[in-house]
Amino acid sequence: WDLAPGVKEPQVFFGRDKDVVSLVFTPDGSALAFGGSGGVQFQLLHGAPAAFPPVKVGGDVRSIAFDPRRGALALVLAQRVVLIPDPRFPNNRVELSVDSSSFPRDVAFHPDGTMLVWAAERAVDFHRVGGPPVHHRVTVENPLDARSVAFSPDGEALAVAGDQGMFLWPRFRAGPE
Repeated sequence: WDLAPGVKEPQVFFGRDKDVVSLVFTPDGSALAFGGSGGVQFQLLHGAPAAFPPVKVGGDVRSIAFDPRRGALALVLAQRVVLIPDPRFPNNRVELSVDSSSFPRDVAFHPDGTMLVWAAERAVDFHRVGGPPVHHRVTVENPLDARSVAFSPDGEALAVAGDQGMFLWPRFRAGPE
């Protein structure tokens, strides 16, 4: 919604032929990226044409995140996480999931763009972006199946929420404890 004084109605986008499960603003705030069973589509705000070509994937898009610095796009699909370094070239992809049985659910970039984190069944996965790939998995004890992840704006804390609780790593840069 445009909540400027005197504006009471949201801008509505029509013409989507698939469900929308996740959406996020592009890093510059000029467009929305939204995903569901039809892959990922982009809509520039205020009715302009699409910012990037659609991203077709073999499955449902459950979560979307943009690298706030470099503009890379990360997607959670049914059993994998995919990184698209430049959304202008959606076929250039990197598969990041290391365990197809973990069922990733949500993904987030660290505010400085150096790390991608995703929530999965009984685990949180950490993947370094931009440099030699490093992957680390932290097992999450029951009753918390990780469902959502979020960094604080300064990147100093990581929150992970799940079925029956939440974990918070308040000094994230030192690494999860």
